[in-house]
Amino acid sequence: MTGNNDMGREVAEKVRQALDGSVADLDGRTVEGLRRLRMTAIAAADAEKPPWFAVHRWLTAGGVAAFAVLVVAVSLWFAIPRQNQTVAQVEDMDILASHEHLEIYEDMDFYRWLAADRNIH
Repeated sequence: MTGNNDMGREVAEKVRQALDGSVADLDGRTVEGLRRLRMTAIAAADAEKPPWFAVHRWLTAGGVAAFAVLVVAVSLWFAIPRQNQTVAQVEDMDILASHEHLEIYEDMDFYRWLAADRNIH
């Protein structure tokens, strides 16, 4: 790893020397214009962006909203079948607890078909 760091430093130093050498060949007016442009760019980079415009805040808010929707959807997904099953069990218990004749429930499909057939005509 140290060899890579040393090689990177050598390359950076050679690039710096080449850039410094190319600036030495420029006239004063060009150097001053480049310096002003550089300072303007640095000042613009340092300027604060409005807090409502920051992209990471919108992504965070979107992530929280998506997570909340997911939690609600999953809780509804698991809650609804349990309620239906409980209601069905209570109705079955009422039928079994009554002392009526249970033979009528043996042909329940026929009675449902008959009721549906009468609704159509």
